[in-house]
Amino acid sequence: MKNAIAVAFVVCLFSSVVIGQIPPPPAPSPNTLLRLKSGEEVKGRLVEVKDGTYVLTLPDGRTVLYPTTDVAGAERFMPERTPGRTGMALLAPSLKVWVRPTQNDTSQIFANSLREWGRWRVVDKEEEADLAVRLMADGSSFWGLASVVAILEEPTTGAEIWKSKKSKGTRNVFHGYDSPFHRAAKGIIEQMKKASEGWPKG
Repeated sequence: MKNAIAVAFVVCLFSSVVIGQIPPPPAPSPNTLLRLKSGEEVKGRLVEVKDGTYVLTLPDGRTVLYPTTDVAGAERFMPERTPGRTGMALLAPSLKVWVRPTQNDTSQIFANSLREWGRWRVVDKEEEADLAVRLMADGSSFWGLASVVAILEEPTTGAEIWKSKKSKGTRNVFHGYDSPFHRAAKGIIEQMKKASEGWPKG
């Protein structure tokens, strides 16, 4: 009996050591660096970790699989940016902007409003962006009331560059029953247009 208990203890101890050697997966990220036990380093977008395998999309669009037993470490990395493009310089026209996703369709509504303005080129991937927009939205389309605050950030550091005032939107017969979030987004764009008079021109 004692021998059986001792064997079970050794098995559990061995299992915990082996499991501890497998690096914990990072949260899904567009900028993931895998350090393989072979010494190779692989950069790409982490799609998921499933059935003991890292699923990674490479910059050229290929999807590759790496067993966790082959991975020595996994971490998020900061993509390289154009030297000198920091702070207010990222508000210059013709750069690329990315709107951080929201739980509702506010981010898509705002992205469309940015496209209509045309100051920046709206992109769908964080790693392609020079500038990021973070939205704080509140309200309900059902009740026809909404408010939105927009913050312009450096994508890699999250450093705040510019912040709007709260923009409120309502929906009624006089507004053509537009989404209140759409009207709030329009208000943010108007604030940006006015503020852009003091932003870099190029």
